[in-house]
Amino acid sequence: MDYIEYFKNKPGFYRYFLGLKNKYESQGNFNGVVKLESITEEESASFSLFFGENFKVLESVSIPLKKFMNVISKSKFENFSLYDLVINYLDIKEIKTKKERVLEKEDEYRGFLEDTLNMMDNQEIISYLLKSILEKTATGKLLKTRYTKNKNQLRDTLLKIDKLLNNIPEFPTSMPIYASLTGNPHFLDFGSSTSSLFLRCLSGILNISRIETIDDKWNLLEKINVYSDAISNYCIVHNLFGHSELEIFFRRFGPLNINLNNIANLKKLYGLNDKIFIFENPSILNYFKDEPISIIITSGMPNLAFYRLMEKIDSKTKLYYNGDFDPEGLLIASKLKKLYPNLELFCYSSVDYNNTQANEVLEKSRINKLKSIDTLELREIKKAIHDTKMAGYQEKNLKRIEEYIKNEKNSRPVRQAIFKK
Repeated sequence: MDYIEYFKNKPGFYRYFLGLKNKYESQGNFNGVVKLESITEEESASFSLFFGENFKVLESVSIPLKKFMNVISKSKFENFSLYDLVINYLDIKEIKTKKERVLEKEDEYRGFLEDTLNMMDNQEIISYLLKSILEKTATGKLLKTRYTKNKNQLRDTLLKIDKLLNNIPEFPTSMPIYASLTGNPHFLDFGSSTSSLFLRCLSGILNISRIETIDDKWNLLEKINVYSDAISNYCIVHNLFGHSELEIFFRRFGPLNINLNNIANLKKLYGLNDKIFIFENPSILNYFKDEPISIIITSGMPNLAFYRLMEKIDSKTKLYYNGDFDPEGLLIASKLKKLYPNLELFCYSSVDYNNTQANEVLEKSRINKLKSIDTLELREIKKAIHDTKMAGYQEKNLKRIEEYIKNEKNSRPVRQAIFKK
């Protein structure tokens, strides 16, 4: 009977040899002391017989490897290999050190990446991923994390991202339709793991660093003609000039809901008398739709269609804006003024505020929003709202708005290209 067969008949040594295996994995050799808590009756009998000492059941023991090898050296066993004993006793193929396991996993990871990149076609994303991996950027670290979690899912995601980037739409396309190229219309839904990796890759390729907010993400997707919904993303317009088809429509039907697809096909636009009046609420349009003025309605917070439409407005056209007298309305006005310095904010005085007979009590959280408004033209209305803690709405200030428009619309020459009656 050789030493391996001898010890295999001694099941009480299992925890001891397991401890030796752990030593080898962490240190790269067999050394030191193996500590065992509360030894069993079987362990007590095996150790007592082997070491010639009394090992009590349930006591905790520390057995130095030197002590074990001492007993072996006095036995009949020759050509003793502790490594062979441990792997055969535990019925394993080999023992790998921690360093060897790390290197092996790195080799597997590199092989995975190489195979995956060879399956991809888009050179821009391949280059971006290689750079991220080599430089150990945030994206490179994310790839490693996703690989550890589920490597097959990571490969599937990368191949689908590759397909999307190879099929960037030429015209405005809704995000679900674009995402459907992967077989999953929700592949790009914000908050999903697939969307976050796609946006990282796209921002890296386009060299755009900030993709933190929802607006950042939409602005990024716009650059490849992908929108939330090119059809339902629209704003309301009336009497805009520059395209004969639009002029015919306004003359026959009145105001128009113009969407992203429509806007993408437009060239330059301008307003009647080189002026466009922009309002927050659609109800204002009902009041002024029969007036010979050009109007854009934001319907609350300006959306993507509004901003794309503004890009089409001729620089010679004067812009005017009026909205609600609440913190959110002032935030919109302030943002638009910063985006379009030539925009004139009108009817934002304390007189206008008083005309609305403000009676909606504002909560503290809403009033606090006023702190971020620093636009000079809104200083007076901001103070009025802060002092009264009441909100007012533009529909109750129509007479003042109407008076302002009448004074403005005739202050500059009318262009030649206007409605022909």
